[in-house]
Amino acid sequence: YSNLATVLQDLGDYAKAKGLLEKALESAVRNFGPMHPKIALDYSNLALVMKDLGEFQDAFILISKSRAIFEQALPEGHPYIVRVKYNYENIKKHIT
Repeated sequence: YSNLATVLQDLGDYAKAKGLLEKALESAVRNFGPMHPKIALDYSNLALVMKDLGEFQDAFILISKSRAIFEQALPEGHPYIVRVKYNYENIKKHIT
């Protein structure tokens, strides 16, 4: 689901990408539990699609969850943490 969603996002079909990412997230939570880095990655991807749809408040909630999981699960300075912090600040600009 995640890979196809990324392609759809690149093509500008954000609504379909959102639906697939929601399915990917549900599946990942069932398979890995709620605090796995895969979940954080899915939250991050979904947040970016929500941002593209103009749903900034929801995007900010998701990117915040992603950041919290990555910071707990990965060492400081990991590329995923760096990227999610950048995305967090970018989305935050739209809601403040």
